[in-house]
Amino acid sequence: MKFVVDAGSDEVLGAALLCVDSQELINTVALVMRTGVTATELRDAIYTHPSSTEAFNEVLGVLA
Repeated sequence: MKFVVDAGSDEVLGAALLCVDSQELINTVALVMRTGVTATELRDAIYTHPSSTEAFNEVLGVLA
């Protein structure tokens, strides 16, 4: 899982998802990109456990 994030605006510009359930995760990423949710907001969201969406917290955690 890899994200392209604009350093100035924190906008998610794109993502590459080569993981379990990527066919479902891409819908969340597309929604984020369409609605202007920032990478920080995506990172800080609380996701159901266990689920593949929890990886957003870890992958985007390097933004902190």
